[in-house]
Amino acid sequence: MPELAPVNKLKIGDMHEGGLIFYVDASGKHGKLVSAENLERSNNLGRLNWDDAMLKCEEYSEGGHTDWYLPSIEEMEKIYDRLYLKGFGNFTGTFYWSSTEDQDNQSLAWVQKFAISEGEDWFGTYYYMETAVLEKDNNRRFRAVRTF
Repeated sequence: MPELAPVNKLKIGDMHEGGLIFYVDASGKHGKLVSAENLERSNNLGRLNWDDAMLKCEEYSEGGHTDWYLPSIEEMEKIYDRLYLKGFGNFTGTFYWSSTEDQDNQSLAWVQKFAISEGEDWFGTYYYMETAVLEKDNNRRFRAVRTF
């Protein structure tokens, strides 16, 4: 019986179908991608308000796919943990929009900071992930995500 060639499984940090993998299932064939770069615009240094960022993600078509969207705050936290902290993705040290709206005030949405935040307490210096809610009319950076 001939020996089968090993199957190359995709892994976190790999480029695939126009984005960087930040989640992959046990099969190594399905998961989630984030756009490899910020979705830029000629003015506002690549920043848009929340509504325009949502629209820009929906219009994005990298890798021949048109099912990109603005990520939830939970997806942004995974991108931060699995890509940013490991040096993948070339993120700028600022807040990025998520699609998650504030439960109590629909004029606010959650953002994820792509920088290492530092604090001090009785035990010394500690580092933490920073999220916040902002008015949707603020201009912030953003990335698109899709499932593959």
